[in-house]
Amino acid sequence: MDMEEKPKQKKWYSPSGLKKHVNRERARHFYRMGTEKSKQNSYREAVECFEKAIELSPNSPECYYNRGVALYEMGLYEKAEKSFYRAAELDQKFTKANFNLGMVHLKMGNPQKARHYFKKFYRDAKGDQKQKNWVKIAEGYIAELKKEIEAAKEPVATPPPGQVGL
Repeated sequence: MDMEEKPKQKKWYSPSGLKKHVNRERARHFYRMGTEKSKQNSYREAVECFEKAIELSPNSPECYYNRGVALYEMGLYEKAEKSFYRAAELDQKFTKANFNLGMVHLKMGNPQKARHYFKKFYRDAKGDQKQKNWVKIAEGYIAELKKEIEAAKEPVATPPPGQVGL
């Protein structure tokens, strides 16, 4: 008795399921295009691609994160902050977003906020072997920012009335 090979069944989608499938595939396409544009330092084009991916897949922390990286590279720190924040909001385990929030606040001159996000990253990622180099960098920033914040709190010596400082 010969065993006949059954033909592979096609995957059928309902109309709404098909739309979701197509949107997911299109979002992946734009995401891949965005990462390629980022590798080429074409950050404006990368942002456009990530924004199209976000329109199609609004709950993807990776899309927000990578848009944030491109915006950061363009020097658009406030917009990058919003993207990293959204990525962290969508996935609490997406620790890289907190590291980059620290970097954004460092660039924006907010040492307390920068330290807060580096500490948050450190706390969440310190056991992750894949991120051990980033954890060491975060440790350095935490210590450095602590000194900077404490130095800013120290009162500045002012000369007594009637004397001019040199």
